Amino acid sequence: MAWKINGQIGPHARPGTDVHGWLWELERDGNARRVLVELAGTVWAIHERGGPLPSEVREAIASQGRNQVERVAAIDDPPRVISCTTNGCVDRPPDKPGT
Repeated sequence: MAWKINGQIGPHARPGTDVHGWLWELERDGNARRVLVELAGTVWAIHERGGPLPSEVREAIASQGRNQVERVAAIDDPPRVISCTTNGCVDRPPDKPGT
């Protein structure tokens, strides 16, 4: 059974980095899961200059990450973090404490 997108919680910035994005919430069977779609500072710089980026990254910017959240909502165990770089968007495990 797919997860339902409850909506965007809001913009998010990781402290001490140039990574910014959006925090979303999914829900299934009364359980909530938050998914962070984050973009590297390099992506933002290229986007502002109108430079080339992979289509999935351009779509992530235009949709404030919704395109990526829609993609993972169909996964039984969606990732907590989706990282978009100049190479594209990939699911990744969250950082371990202290790293």
